[in-house]
Amino acid sequence: MATDLSGLITAGSYPGTRVIPARSWMLSLLSLKLIRTRRASQVDDLLSDPTAGLLAGLATPAKKSALGDYSYRLSHGHQRSFLAALDTTMTSPGLACASEAIVDLAFHAVMHWAADPVLEKHYVPKRSQRARSALTFFAQDSGTHNLVYANADLSKATQAKEVIAFCDQWKAVSGSDPAMLIMDQKVTTQAELARLDARGVKFPTWRCRRGLRL
Repeated sequence: MATDLSGLITAGSYPGTRVIPARSWMLSLLSLKLIRTRRASQVDDLLSDPTAGLLAGLATPAKKSALGDYSYRLSHGHQRSFLAALDTTMTSPGLACASEAIVDLAFHAVMHWAADPVLEKHYVPKRSQRARSALTFFAQDSGTHNLVYANADLSKATQAKEVIAFCDQWKAVSGSDPAMLIMDQKVTTQAELARLDARGVKFPTWRCRRGLRL
């Protein structure tokens, strides 16, 4: 399926300039993932290769300082708008189920390696301990295994409400709540499960085990 990436970036209202439009910024970040460069700080290793910037429509790849500065200009609102447009694009050809949707939910703690990061401690399964990390949330369509929602701006105070935030997003895109959410018991609280029940959303949960908390 051909995806109108430029249209999705426009829908996300990502910032850009006359010299470097939003499309080039986003493709610069995407290109790092495509060539398996794990961190934006490693992009300077590619500056001597002009082909690395061609995908983004640039003479050379953007430097790490520029990419870092651009990343800090983005908000969760940009990502929500982008994901809403992407979900709409995916549901039409069946890459995600619009009706009777069954969605897998999970948290994932991303380790931070800088000195004294100003981050909360979250459980990291690979280390079997709590460590300073960024808590991210993912929603995956169970039938197609495609990502339909994500958020990397979570705290302990807000993480339990992310289930409802996803339902609100999905309802805005598809016109109805997801039919079923599959998740670990640590994803949310009894109070939020009661809200799901009131909305008619089914939610089988796995028993509380550390190994399932992604």
